[in-house]
Amino acid sequence: MKNKDVTFIAFLISMCILIFIGLFPQFSGMYAAGVSDTHKEAFEHGLMTKEITADDKVIYRWIETHKIGY
Repeated sequence: MKNKDVTFIAFLISMCILIFIGLFPQFSGMYAAGVSDTHKEAFEHGLMTKEITADDKVIYRWIETHKIGY
């Protein structure tokens, strides 16, 4: 293979990965970390409630802020 062929294949693979992450961000580690941080910060500021199920799964639920005057 020539150097140009390897460069082109690497470019195609990179573009496929970027397109996949763009279409399915929930599979990205950065997306999951951002969602987790948002939930924790909203809970700390009183904008979400936190429930723990029987199997120790944490569920965050947004409160209805219009009912508390926001």
